[in-house]
Amino acid sequence: MMYVAFKTHPELDYAFEPHKYGMYSKTLKNILNNLNEKGLVCIDKSNERDQPIHLTAEGLEESERVSKRIDSRIQETLQTIKSILNTLRYNKLVVLMYTKYPEMLEKSEQKNEYEKWRENTAISMVQDDKVSLLLGLRMSGLSWEWFGIRIYGTNNSDSLQNGAIYADSDS
Repeated sequence: MMYVAFKTHPELDYAFEPHKYGMYSKTLKNILNNLNEKGLVCIDKSNERDQPIHLTAEGLEESERVSKRIDSRIQETLQTIKSILNTLRYNKLVVLMYTKYPEMLEKSEQKNEYEKWRENTAISMVQDDKVSLLLGLRMSGLSWEWFGIRIYGTNNSDSLQNGAIYADSDS
């Protein structure tokens, strides 16, 4: 979430680098560990890949105090990103993030999964209106023709290309 926010708000640079599970920041890891030690967050470390972070009651009180000092644009961005990313299953999150930020795939242990999941995930996300047609095409790794066949069941690539004219290339 913070990496996506950083792409919109460069002032949120936490020195991200490619890592075995995607975007990684040693700075953010240290901040989270510090918050955990202070009892403001609880980090479930039972699984290396998926470590949910929850605010404690004290953490919730502190976040309410701190949020008053955060720029409203950044708060809005974080809320939007959180609401979108929290709705995605793991495979959809992986495909979306590595498609949008391929520079983070470099050291990933998820390269094989990413390649395996791309096509079906992209088609599903387009059909569910989670991503634009053009982003779905990028996510799939398919040509226009094959993507059209997979989406429409026939080679309707002309309609697909015409529809993509209205799609946001950065969405």
